[in-house]
Amino acid sequence: YAGLATQRPTSTCAQIRSSCPTVVEQDLSFEGQNGVMILSRYPLKDTVRWVIPGTWNRRVRMSATAELPGGQELDVHCNHLPPPFDSIAFPYTGQYGAGQTGAAGWEAELLLQTQKLIDHVELTSGETPAVILGDLNAGRDYPEQEIFADGEAALDLLETAFTPGYPADDVPQCTCCIENPVREPEADDVSNWIDHIHLYNLAATSVVRT
Repeated sequence: YAGLATQRPTSTCAQIRSSCPTVVEQDLSFEGQNGVMILSRYPLKDTVRWVIPGTWNRRVRMSATAELPGGQELDVHCNHLPPPFDSIAFPYTGQYGAGQTGAAGWEAELLLQTQKLIDHVELTSGETPAVILGDLNAGRDYPEQEIFADGEAALDLLETAFTPGYPADDVPQCTCCIENPVREPEADDVSNWIDHIHLYNLAATSVVRT
């Protein structure tokens, strides 16, 4: 279903049938397009687009180094990790699930890609300060804000290597919200905080605001 899930509803079934064997990047989604972008008020250098294998559609990560005033540099790693599906509509059929099926397979793939992200940042950024951010499809429970966990093990893994990039008085807010008008929520859908900012070689006290 990689072709169908990633190209509907903008392509017809006939177009999908034709493109699946001929378009090299078709399962990146929408014939190679993706929603990952880095915008900066400062010049960027050493830009990299890294395609990660995946089951539903291959994920893209983008990295760049921002040249800041005063000769300082900051690496930026923008990501979109795979969601840990837990629905009969999305069975796990991939090869990255550590032999698991269903929700356990998706969770294993998310953890694998999370570890690849950690390894990539540590290898490429080295001693350079870095910001790691994006839709990580991982979050924790915050019952007071009616926010519920999803892919929590991946967030635990990320925080073994990176520091959450939020001020001490930050209040959790959903980033995948059930009231979002572009969503078509199922009966058991809830709000999640799955988009995050993390720091590498930077202290949390360096965060002024989010």
